[in-house]
Amino acid sequence: MIALSEYFLQRSARRIGFGVFILLQLKILYEGIGFLLHILFLILDMNQLFKFDFL
Repeated sequence: MIALSEYFLQRSARRIGFGVFILLQLKILYEGIGFLLHILFLILDMNQLFKFDFL
């Protein structure tokens, strides 16, 4: 579930960013999307609060 939503968000970000961003910027954007989705999954599905010691 988390991988599917991450894939759809990254695919749409790649379409929007193609020609606007360089490859390095798109990769950083992908990693940021993945990180935020994992935090949302942690908070919403597992009922855990995000703590910086998780990093």
